[in-house]
Amino acid sequence: MTARALIVPLLNPEVLYDSGSPRFAPPIELDLGGLGVRSLSWWRGSYLVAAGSTAEGGLARLYRWKGAGAQPQLIADAALSGLNPEAFFTAEGNGQILVLSDDGARSVGGKPCKKVKRKKRKSFRGVWLQVPDVASAS
Repeated sequence: MTARALIVPLLNPEVLYDSGSPRFAPPIELDLGGLGVRSLSWWRGSYLVAAGSTAEGGLARLYRWKGAGAQPQLIADAALSGLNPEAFFTAEGNGQILVLSDDGARSVGGKPCKKVKRKKRKSFRGVWLQVPDVASAS
């Protein structure tokens, strides 16, 4: 059996700004092919899930998920090749999403980016990704 990603919904997010106690819904397991959730965002009637390795680098995929009780659908994997998605920005009116890639392991002058001493040589990429027509991916 493939390891599953775990999402635990927060039922009362407003208490994070007050002094209340958070309440959680039962956990939801997602089959993302053994990958973990790197980012999750609501976009055009469903969630987009950036899935990736729990370690640096490795495989990354983009899924569409309609929520509890539904199975995630793979909508892009080759488009994320060479990226280590850490987060993404979704705007309802835009057919593209901005994927933010943690480039800590990417080589800069023969060293991993995160080990480079000069801050000006370190990088974190933002890449615009055209999302496949999610309406037809149902």
